[in-house]
Amino acid sequence: MTLMPHLLSRRAALGGLCALALTSACGGPKGPGSVDLAISGQAGANPGPDGTDRPLTLQILQLRSTAAFDAADPRALQEPAAALGADLVKAETVALASGGTASKTLVLDPATTAVAVVGGYRELSGKTVRASVPVSPTGKAGFTVTAGPGGVTMAPA
Repeated sequence: MTLMPHLLSRRAALGGLCALALTSACGGPKGPGSVDLAISGQAGANPGPDGTDRPLTLQILQLRSTAAFDAADPRALQEPAAALGADLVKAETVALASGGTASKTLVLDPATTAVAVVGGYRELSGKTVRASVPVSPTGKAGFTVTAGPGGVTMAPA
């Protein structure tokens, strides 16, 4: 009779090891994803009152959903926490000189489904001040962000 419990615990241990091996072979849970951004500013993107180029502030956002982002007033997006509420996962700021470049790597939060950029232009008239792209929170992706006189664009790198 004492042989039986020992045999059952050995089978349970072997079953657990087999399940662990199968989970590992299938990849198991993946770590956080990342997004590499190559950012560039074009001359004349953000002219001041005297016509000279001014630096441009870009808000880089990780979003749960783009619904509030797409519906928000462009000026309100300069304060993303207030404008987006629970849809905002994380916000970072990049200052970009006219004609300048920057790079940014985002480590994605598991709740992130989209990455967005908002340009803090002095004058919004005729400009596209926001852009967003869907992302996988466990995948890797790269995008170019361009801030020009017509606004902000995002495209796959």
